[in-house]
Amino acid sequence: MRKFALSAIVCALALSMLGCTAAPTGLALVDTKSAVQLLRNETASRVPADILLSIVKSEDGSAACDAGDPLRYWRSSVTLNISAQRASEARQVFSDAVDGYEAEGWHAGSVGDREAVLTSDDSIATIDILVTEDADRDGDGAAIRILVTGPCIMTDGENSDEVTGLEEAPD
Repeated sequence: MRKFALSAIVCALALSMLGCTAAPTGLALVDTKSAVQLLRNETASRVPADILLSIVKSEDGSAACDAGDPLRYWRSSVTLNISAQRASEARQVFSDAVDGYEAEGWHAGSVGDREAVLTSDDSIATIDILVTEDADRDGDGAAIRILVTGPCIMTDGENSDEVTGLEEAPD
């Protein structure tokens, strides 16, 4: 049932966002939070566990679509450190993740050979994957940063109960 509910939300959001910058009346930021977080986690799961050294940073929160605007979107990111011994595999892991999403119908807009922005006609979210080398203080290792963002949603603003409640809630 939960999977169906999530699928229904994602489908409704995808249909509502075609050609829009804000979702239709009645859709709340909370409706996008879980979908964005789940997609971030699913993307991170494409990085083989045996090459991971650590999860450096994981962040979730909303951000303004434009300064001073009550339109906000949910963003969820994670940075994964790759061990120095396996750092040479980071670009291949990145390529495999991008290729996997493209095989599933996502469109990769490349920002370079180490970053891709993925979009899908079937998803309200955008995935940004970046691989960096020499990620640690000694110039060893690599890192993969995954950032997933949702659509702009009308809120009562940055300090509203809705926004502060979502940002204070445990993930």
